[in-house]
Parts: sequence; structure tokens; C-alpha cells
Amino acid sequence: MARRNPPWAEEELVLALDLYLREGLLGNKHSDVKDLSRALNALDLHAERPDADRFRNPNGVALKLANLAALDPNYPGPGMRRGGRRDAEVWERYASDEDALAEAASAVRKGLALPTQAPQEPDVPEVTEVDVEAQHVETFQTSVQGRSTEADRREQRLVRAYRQHLESRGHRVLRHKYSTQRFASPLFSDLIDVTEGVLYEAKGDVRRTSVRMAIGQLLDYRRFESDSMRLAVLLPRWPSRDLVALVHSVPASVVWRTGLGFEVQGHPQAT
Repeated sequence: MARRNPPWAEEELVLALDLYLREGLLGNKHSDVKDLSRALNALDLHAERPDADRFRNPNGVALKLANLAALDPNYPGPGMRRGGRRDAEVWERYASDEDALAEAASAVRKGLALPTQAPQEPDVPEVTEVDVEAQHVETFQTSVQGRSTEADRREQRLVRAYRQHLESRGHRVLRHKYSTQRFASPLFSDLIDVTEGVLYEAKGDVRRTSVRMAIGQLLDYRRFESDSMRLAVLLPRWPSRDLVALVHSVPASVVWRTGLGFEVQGHPQAT
């Protein structure tokens, strides 16, 4: 009788959970399941594979997804309830922090060590000044929005132009970097007018999805700023009246570029 293959390692479970939370419960014939099977077989984690034909094959991957489904309160069925203790531990650690999961999965695919466990309680963020020319792009934003490189370039050009606009009026302008052990990667504001106390988030277009993303980022960053910090969305042109009303409801100002410079609608600022 063939010996059993080794239990799933944490790295393997991270990849399985990453697939499950992205795509849900999949069958053994699904292309993503087959891709994960090949990826797991390529990992250098287990020196011995007694039953090589069955080692992390598509059937085994599909069963592991069913084990994870049994831990998911949103899954309508029972899943496969014979999962192990390690399944529950990985679910507990990553299911509520998909940014950390994505970073961990990326590390496994690159053959790197898993990131250190983050503390359970939120810690106080470190806020540091960064020059506006240091154009850091948060990778999770690019992933969520599917933004093109050209869209990023338009946004960066807009930020630089508005920085010059403000500095020509004697304002001090910079960016803030927000980092804690809880963040998979640091967060970066687009622009802060220190003179007027305004936090700006820029977008390279005036689509509703982009404006909504800008509002979410502003609210995220504002937690780490002083109570007096005001908010503004910076856009390449005048948006629809409905989007202006949305931004004002935050409340935040709307700033857009014109042929003569920039216009502002909201709380008073230098134009």
C-alpha cells in the first residue's frame, strides 16, 4: 500500500486560499485548478512524495478548495468538512486580510519566505514626508482598477502640474507615506498642501469608478492626519454634476484642470 503524501504546507494553503477567495469552489477540471496543481508540484517544499501521481493533483486541489469552503460562512453548502487544523489557521490569518494574502501568495510564487505575522491589534501608523516627485504607485490600486500605464502617467502629470500651480503661489507641497506593520505595503498620498492643510487624491480620468476610488483613498488616509486636514479630489477636467455632488457629500472639494490653470469647487482655496 502506497504511503500517503505529506500534509499541505502553509505555503501551499496560502495559494489554495488565494484561489478560493478569488474564484470560489471549483471542480477538478477547471483550468485554474489545473494551473494551481502545476504550481504546487513546482514548489520545492517536500523532499518526499510517496504517491507522486496523486501529489497535489487536480482532484486534491479541488478537495482542498472544498475544505476551505467548509470554513467560509458565505458558502451556501457544507463544503468538505475533513479539513485539517492548518486549514483553519490559514483561514483565520488571511481570510479577513486579502491584501496580506495577496502579498503572501506572491512571495510563495517567487520562492520567498512568507511575510512575518502581523500583530492582531491595529498599531499607530508612522507618517513621513515624501517628495512629490517620488511617484510611488500602490500595487493594490492598480490591481483593483486595472489601470493602464498611460492612466498612471496622466495622473502623475496632473499631480506635478498642480504642485507647480500651488508652489507658484508660495504654498509648501509634499506627500505623506503611511506605514505600519499591519500594511502589506506602505500607502502614499498623492499631494498635501501643507500651507492650506488640504489632502489631495488625483485621478487621470473622470470615471465614476475612479472618483469613488479617490474618495475611499482620502477617507483611508484622513485617519492618520490631523482633524483639521481638509480633503479634495484632483481631476484632469470638469466632472459631471452628479460626481461633484458625490464628492461634496464627503465633504471634499473638487479641483479640475482648465486651459488657464485650475478651478476649485468646494471649501475656499487659492486658485
